[in-house]
Amino acid sequence: MTQTDRQRVLQMSARGGSSRSIAAVMGLSKSVVCNIVREVPNKRSAKKRGRKIQVTERTRRRVLQTIRKNRQFGMRSISSLLGGVVSKSTVWRIKSASNFSRRKFKRRPTLRDHHREARIRFGVWFLMHSEIVDDVIWSDEKRFSLDGPDGYQFYWWEKGRGLPEDMFKIDSFGKRGIMVHIAMSVKGVISVERMLGTITGQSYSEFLTETLLPRVRSVHEDGFIFQHDNASPHTAQVTLDTLEEENIEVLDWPALSPDLNPVENLWSMIARKVYTAGVQYENEGILWNAVQTAAKEVPIETCVELANSLPERIQAMMLKRGGYAQ
Repeated sequence: MTQTDRQRVLQMSARGGSSRSIAAVMGLSKSVVCNIVREVPNKRSAKKRGRKIQVTERTRRRVLQTIRKNRQFGMRSISSLLGGVVSKSTVWRIKSASNFSRRKFKRRPTLRDHHREARIRFGVWFLMHSEIVDDVIWSDEKRFSLDGPDGYQFYWWEKGRGLPEDMFKIDSFGKRGIMVHIAMSVKGVISVERMLGTITGQSYSEFLTETLLPRVRSVHEDGFIFQHDNASPHTAQVTLDTLEEENIEVLDWPALSPDLNPVENLWSMIARKVYTAGVQYENEGILWNAVQTAAKEVPIETCVELANSLPERIQAMMLKRGGYAQ
């Protein structure tokens, strides 16, 4: 086959001719035509498909720097901070190609040496008196916001950049929402109450005498030990006087120990039901009804399991030399 014939085959192929029709015109076999066409590089297929890369290295560095300075912001907010130079999807691609990962805020501060020592002392004492688990009334307060659970907030953590692992979040009390108090024992959820206004020592003391203690006594009579944390309304003198007058035995709870309180897990279960599928609430009344409904659906068996998990939590804490169990 001459060079001229080869060129004619290539010209007809470039015009869109099929291998079969070219073979018929040139008097060649179809396989010969296909081999000639394959020998020539296909410039179209060699072209890189898709959008041209428009993000320069300088822009990429700006995006990463903005994420580092605004670790709680979403991709849309980062894009806005950059003046719309890059889209939120581009910000996400740059973030994903780097060492950033999404981490949930820790709702606890750094433990100091005296905190660890107090937690270990409590752990040793409790393990020696673990039979009291059935008599303890566990209690806690939590804020529920209209637009979502505070506990689900996150930040962008970058591997190798040395971001402190003890970052923690404080509840945003400026948001609209409700404060809820809950009490549970091995006999189930005993009380779920909405706390109105600012919680002070006086208001908390009145709540104990008028609401909580009567409900606890209706279930446990007088044979119970009351647990609450070291928040200022709980340790106020008026509260201490009330508990003494009511002849209530109070568990000597160590400071900064939410990880040991079974109620923390109970809150997580309730919050998942309240904010199912990312639901947000129009007003506080609807939100309060949702919290009550979710709390009522918690079975007694769950409360028993949570209460009985305390020895295991304490052992995990002591293995970490007083550090957080989870």
